[in-house]
Amino acid sequence: MLPKYTTAPVDITELHHRVRDLLAVEAYWTKKSYALDKSGCSVSPSSDEVEKVCLYGACTRALGPVVLGENLTAERIPTILKDYLSMLTRCPSLAVFNHTEVHRPVAFNDKPTTTYAMMRKLLDEAGSQISLEANTLS
Repeated sequence: MLPKYTTAPVDITELHHRVRDLLAVEAYWTKKSYALDKSGCSVSPSSDEVEKVCLYGACTRALGPVVLGENLTAERIPTILKDYLSMLTRCPSLAVFNHTEVHRPVAFNDKPTTTYAMMRKLLDEAGSQISLEANTLS
């Protein structure tokens, strides 16, 4: 079972580390569903039964106690998650997708040719992007 966070992340760096932890091994990653239980049924990313998550499911689970509901719209996404998704779109792996910022990571995750190695590469790029942007603001 994947970790469940009891506090909200304090910043985008902490959110990123949580997402990386949730997708630490390929067995925790899925496509075409935000989250799956051990029998392969779709569940909420905040469920206690989660065994696998997609990139977006990992992002929402990493938010901790924030209640998101099942039907997320751009207006209902917390600012920290919007900022994280926006930052992901600036990574080279996502530069080729013509989707809105919020949906681009979902499209990348669910693309049939996306592999776990490609997902990990994106997360590595995201870590570098966070460091770069933090240094730019300093």
